[in-house]
Amino acid sequence: MTSYLINELRKAIKTQGLNAEELFTEYDRKETGLLSMHHFRKVFADLEIWTDEKVFRREIAEYRNDDGFIEYRSFLAALNEQNQTLASTRKPDDVLFKFGSDLEERGLSICDCLAPYDRFHRGTVSAATFLAVIMTPLAPEIAKRYAVPPDNLIHFYDLNKEIQEILKNKPQTQTKVVTMETVQLPDKTLNKIPKLSVQIKQYGIDPLATFKQYDLEKTNLITKGAFMRGLSALSPNIAPDEIKEIASAFSNANGLVNYTEFCDIVNQQQEISEKKIENETREYTLSILPKPVDPEVAFKKLYYIIQDRHAQLIGHCQNFDPNETGKIDRQTFLQILKAEGYPLNDLEKEAIVSKYIDDKNKINYEKLSSDIDMQSPNDLVEKTETLVVMLKDHLLRKQLNITSICNKLDQSHSGALTFNQLLALLRIIQFDVNVKEQSLLRMRFATNKDGTIPIEDLCKELNPPEPETTENEKKEEEEPVKKRIERTEPTDEEKEALARIAAISNRQSVDIRGECKVYDGKLFGTIQESKFRNVLIRIGNISDQDIDLFAHRYVGRIPTEINYADFANDVDKYGTEFLSTKPEITTKVFAESPEPSEETIAAMKAFRVFLSKRGAEPMEHFVPYDHRKTGHVRCDRAEQIIISTRPPLTRDQIKSIIDAYALPNCSEIFDYTRMCNVCMAKEVKSEELATFKLEKPSMDHRCADALSIVRDKIYSRRRRPLDLFKDVKEPAIPASDFRMRFSEFGINLREPDLQTIMKYFRANMRGDVDWMDFCNKVENLKFQ
Repeated sequence: MTSYLINELRKAIKTQGLNAEELFTEYDRKETGLLSMHHFRKVFADLEIWTDEKVFRREIAEYRNDDGFIEYRSFLAALNEQNQTLASTRKPDDVLFKFGSDLEERGLSICDCLAPYDRFHRGTVSAATFLAVIMTPLAPEIAKRYAVPPDNLIHFYDLNKEIQEILKNKPQTQTKVVTMETVQLPDKTLNKIPKLSVQIKQYGIDPLATFKQYDLEKTNLITKGAFMRGLSALSPNIAPDEIKEIASAFSNANGLVNYTEFCDIVNQQQEISEKKIENETREYTLSILPKPVDPEVAFKKLYYIIQDRHAQLIGHCQNFDPNETGKIDRQTFLQILKAEGYPLNDLEKEAIVSKYIDDKNKINYEKLSSDIDMQSPNDLVEKTETLVVMLKDHLLRKQLNITSICNKLDQSHSGALTFNQLLALLRIIQFDVNVKEQSLLRMRFATNKDGTIPIEDLCKELNPPEPETTENEKKEEEEPVKKRIERTEPTDEEKEALARIAAISNRQSVDIRGECKVYDGKLFGTIQESKFRNVLIRIGNISDQDIDLFAHRYVGRIPTEINYADFANDVDKYGTEFLSTKPEITTKVFAESPEPSEETIAAMKAFRVFLSKRGAEPMEHFVPYDHRKTGHVRCDRAEQIIISTRPPLTRDQIKSIIDAYALPNCSEIFDYTRMCNVCMAKEVKSEELATFKLEKPSMDHRCADALSIVRDKIYSRRRRPLDLFKDVKEPAIPASDFRMRFSEFGINLREPDLQTIMKYFRANMRGDVDWMDFCNKVENLKFQ
């Protein structure tokens, strides 16, 4: 008699992939082979196997001993015995072989057919579903044999495995190979099959899929009429008589056509045609391709290009090698050659790539660099002289005279250049040098003891020969020099004006040289007069008389330019000295400029504290909008910048800050540099932080949950929230006092909840907590 428990256990083990012995030994830790009734029932309860109590006791009665314990090993032996019995009834035989062969001939698989009906992916279907899907003559017998009681489920994955195993031992039959030689057709019709195959390939038609529409039983055989209809659909250019001849050639004694043999011949002809086209294409490509370039010839051409152009190929390669492996990708190397404009064709580039590429498709540019160095002269003197000759040729080719450039770079008029100024000179004349060549130039030209380079010697050696000039041209060239030499010591009136500039510079922290240098793109020490006047006007507190005085005194070689370098030097020298003797000049200069009001200073302090809480500084928000680095922005833009930070300030407070630090001569320009310096210089005391009120954020679900927890804990102690703050008279208390009052009443809160509450009810920038609002919110808390 088949046991219900054994069948259900076998089904659960099969579907869930479990081990029966492990299920029982989990509760038998002493390995006695015995389980109590409770533990034995729990094994089936874990597998969700339920049955009536009487049925359960009746089926396990034979496994119970006199002490009431169940010998589960005997139960497992019965389970294994039944499994062996089922397996013996399913021994592979001719029925299963014929069933699997029939499915294989039709191109079907048990798993592919039944998997869509396995809703829970357990690998089982009912016998009825099996018979409805697999409609073959042997299906009822297979379903009867493999159906597992009591639900009559069929494990189709196990069935498929047995079918595959039995089909492996199937004796291999020699398949009939059909070729063009074996087909008996007239020559005229036979010659049309290759053209038909090419035509079918061009149309993108699958002949096998076309004929399978007529093969409903999947036997690879169709009637002559169906074959003729399919063939005429493949190519309408074939005559009806030829279609009949092809159908007769592939038909058997029963009048059925084996369309797979025809499809095989079509595929063979298509492969032959493709190979023929491929060979012709390869031959034509090889015939038109130019001959490959010798890698050594391509390398020498690249070397001469680098030497002639003084290019930095290796330096560009290093930029794309952050890990300093000495290798870069092949595509990156080709992109560098293309971007830098090296006159190499594709074959020459590929020749260089083939010489320095490795197994990982990377270019070893370090080896390329060493090969270039080996081609270069090894002697340092020879290298230096070669570099100097190249520099001379560059200046001669561009007809450049570096004397004027050196004089403009020498702002201290010392007659010598630093090495950094020499590099700036090379950048101006667009002559690139690498690190090694920089050291060669330093050794060649830095002859002074302090490491500077004499301008006279440098110009004498590098300047190209100048054509002879007339006396009038010489006089015109000497006139600006005389103007510069004849500039005398400032008068007392000019010194006083310079002192006023020094006072403004010290008071407002203004770098006059830096303000003017913004407009000096070539760093010649001169700017246009209009830009010089604009700089002084934006600084503020400078009269028009002083501006005219400076514009007249510090005119440059060109009448429309101002030598701001001399002006800044005189301010530092004469202006500071005169200001030290008469400090009252500072008071006179700033007598008319009012100081910011106390409300404005308080607003600035609030703005500073607000930004410091966020780890930022006021200057960071203005610099991105000051593209010329002048230290000024428009007032309307400044207002938008301050509002974008969302400070705890009103519109009137923001406007008072902007009005206080607008330029005196141009009220539309805001001096953010001075405002930020004053703002950072102000000290903010703890008492002042308490006066900076904060806007409370909207309550989120975290704060509401924390308040709900506080409410429950306070009311569970029969207290009200106001009882925690009986002795408090101020509207806000420190955060430490707020935290301590919960501890005194024995209310323990999680730290995240406490932090959320203190953050929401923070009253000011000092971090005090608004306890009155807290009590009102807790008492009036609404639940949804």
